[in-house]
Amino acid sequence: MKIHVLSNPYRATTTKYADYDPFAIITHEYVHNMKERGYEIIHYGLEGSDVDCEHHSLSTDLDEFNREASSIIAKRKEPDDVIACFYGWTNQAATIGHDLKVIEPAVGYDSYATFARYKVFKSYAHMHFHYGTKNNFHAPDWYDAVIPWGRNPNDFTFKYNFNKEDYFLYFGRITQSKGISLAIDATAAAGVKLKIAGPGSVGVLGYSEMPSHVEIVGVCDSAQRRELMANAKAIIAPTFYLEPFGLMVVEGYFSGTPAITTDWGAFTETVVQNKTGYRCRNFREFVKAIEDVCEEKIRSIDCHKYAMDNYSNKVVFNKHHEYIQRIGMNFY
Repeated sequence: MKIHVLSNPYRATTTKYADYDPFAIITHEYVHNMKERGYEIIHYGLEGSDVDCEHHSLSTDLDEFNREASSIIAKRKEPDDVIACFYGWTNQAATIGHDLKVIEPAVGYDSYATFARYKVFKSYAHMHFHYGTKNNFHAPDWYDAVIPWGRNPNDFTFKYNFNKEDYFLYFGRITQSKGISLAIDATAAAGVKLKIAGPGSVGVLGYSEMPSHVEIVGVCDSAQRRELMANAKAIIAPTFYLEPFGLMVVEGYFSGTPAITTDWGAFTETVVQNKTGYRCRNFREFVKAIEDVCEEKIRSIDCHKYAMDNYSNKVVFNKHHEYIQRIGMNFY
């Protein structure tokens, strides 16, 4: 059985963009891990993709990308094959007319961008948000599933509390909607250092001069991410919107690093209060969470175990395998 993987038509599938393109990460991991489970994988993407399967480099023009992919699928498809679309409706044109089951295996984007009958959401929070925007309160879809993002534990370095360095870490896009100003103010109030890593200009934060306790790291490669996460006392993610998943939280756990987040979206599923981190509802709770982390009230080993039990590639991609088998057997 083949899985035809349609990837991001705007960027190559590579872990080179690990700090700001989670869809590249999950596509890369999906290819590798589903291949390990016995599927023949054909990847359709841009030049520069470093996937370990049959790869077809396509045009950077979206219409041409889809036409080229559709043409190759037509030549290679067999009746039981599956098409996996990792970039929502932008992949849709390549799937039309093939009479194959089409899956969106990583729905963490807006509901308007979904199109497939078979959808795998990254969190229950995001699935329910999707149902709300689609007015599906009374008609949830039996074909949908929730499977969180997974990561390879070997890509991270686990460190115990007592080996951590004296800083907290924000890791992601630099934008106000991610709550970075709140992270800056809370760490200032707690008297601790903050490192900000990710793409974007700090000018959007509105500071004429960055406070002295803040260090701007910028865009990181995988090795830098590994080191930053392993040595941080905690990942701080005070996201203002409903985070569909928040991959940096799970990556922190594999490093033995707890999370401090807002109390909505997928964080309600990924952050176990008082065990793997703290979900906060006001400024004082953020400051108190930082102080509690400094007092080592969260154990690094608990964070790591929670990640291994729930978010390791072995666990996550077994679920993807089971999902494909289930829709293939038409048990609905």
